[in-house]
Amino acid sequence: VLSHKSGGPTEIIREGTDGMFFENLNLEQFVDKVKQFDKNVRGGKFNVQKMKTRAATFSKEKFMKDFKDFVAKQWEMHNARTS
Repeated sequence: VLSHKSGGPTEIIREGTDGMFFENLNLEQFVDKVKQFDKNVRGGKFNVQKMKTRAATFSKEKFMKDFKDFVAKQWEMHNARTS
């Protein structure tokens, strides 16, 4: 993944492991970063299996399970306080 270094991607992408960031929106610097990224991809710098494993932690199914578990735990805590 090649992404601008701002917002949500900075919480998900691990520089050098899952992808790379660019900071400057200057066209020449962006093109240089794309070339660097391409070189890293072609050179096998990124471990595809690690990338897939990391991506799976953001799946819809995982989100739904984690959300349901959170709500159930909060509900239990609420019931324990009000009983």
